[in-house]
Amino acid sequence: MYAWPVGLTRHIESSELLETFKGWGHMSGVIPNTSLIYTKEWLGLDLSQKWLTIYDLCRQIGQGISMKKFELVFSFSALAYGMPNLWESIRALLAIATMHPSLFVDPPPYSSYNLADGFDPLRSRVRSIIASGIHNPAYDYNKGVPQCEIDDAADHLMKQWNCTLTSAHLLLRSQRFSKQTTWPLH
Repeated sequence: MYAWPVGLTRHIESSELLETFKGWGHMSGVIPNTSLIYTKEWLGLDLSQKWLTIYDLCRQIGQGISMKKFELVFSFSALAYGMPNLWESIRALLAIATMHPSLFVDPPPYSSYNLADGFDPLRSRVRSIIASGIHNPAYDYNKGVPQCEIDDAADHLMKQWNCTLTSAHLLLRSQRFSKQTTWPLH
């Protein structure tokens, strides 16, 4: 299992995965001490509960851990048999398992994710976080920080959320540089 036959996978747009994640509404984080070893759970797996765990294990397979490749073959075949509607997701995970792990980011460290609110922060939640964290002795304790300053801070943070990436940032994200990399000066 060092290369997949041509035609096994098709190009899956990241927007397709994103729509799948949105449809789940909730995802669990990486579950420690989990493996790809076949169990009957694979026949009816709730992928929203295991996606990040399986993603992380597939990344590790890209590091050349051969025993895990055999575990993946048996478990994914059970998943495809038991849950044919997950075939597209299986294809994405197979692609991850065959690529170098440096191409993929580490999964986020949290135990669960509520995707019901979408992926943009809610202004009211940002404002609430700012207001709850203010301990500035320069302001009168009874009056607190003026609401307009909290609103300005929330607006400032919200404007940063959906920014366009610069070409330099995209370059850094698309390539992995070693410590010996020299940067051109132009």
